[in-house]
Amino acid sequence: MLRTISGTAIAVAFSLMSGLALSPAASAQEALTGLQRLEPQPEAAAVQPGLAVRYYFAMFDFMWEMERLVRSRDGHPGEPILKIDTFFEEYDEKVFTSDRSQGVGALINGLINFPEAGLYHLAVLSNDGIRIELGGKFLFEDPDKHLNGNRLSDPIPVEIAEAGWYPININYFQKKGTWALDLLWSKPGEVVGEELPIVPAEAYGHLPNTEHVFVSEPG
Repeated sequence: MLRTISGTAIAVAFSLMSGLALSPAASAQEALTGLQRLEPQPEAAAVQPGLAVRYYFAMFDFMWEMERLVRSRDGHPGEPILKIDTFFEEYDEKVFTSDRSQGVGALINGLINFPEAGLYHLAVLSNDGIRIELGGKFLFEDPDKHLNGNRLSDPIPVEIAEAGWYPININYFQKKGTWALDLLWSKPGEVVGEELPIVPAEAYGHLPNTEHVFVSEPG
């Protein structure tokens, strides 16, 4: 599945999605470097499909509200999220693998596999709040309720020094109305043009007893 990008004007090829607007948290032009792989790299048989998730239920407006709840409660474990794709048919309009369509916060933690070294470009479509850490480095945030609907980041250049599994930690919340969270990428050598594909399910994994990490505000 593709999301369409044209310069800084962004369109999504699904009319059912509400009010798409450019995120104010645009990416830096310089590539993000220094990402740390998981070491040692796990054996293939040890990696389970999807990302581990723990849910927190409240009507969040701001990421700091979610953090306060996460620090005070254990949350509710959910079935793994097989891919970060709003339109993945298994979600049935609920927020990922939760049983709710509003008032949902999610700590999403696990691994993402970069199949080769080189320069990738990642983009994030979100509605509502989002913050992402990748390979121990802050990647992106648009952390508050989205009054104007879905927002898509600029492509974020990420330099991957070695192929393999990298830790990924995501804070996300959906207050009410429509929701969206997609992670998109282009691989080394691919043109960053008008379309970016969704990161496929096979790129995600998690280990048993994955620790649920809240990504703190950068700086």
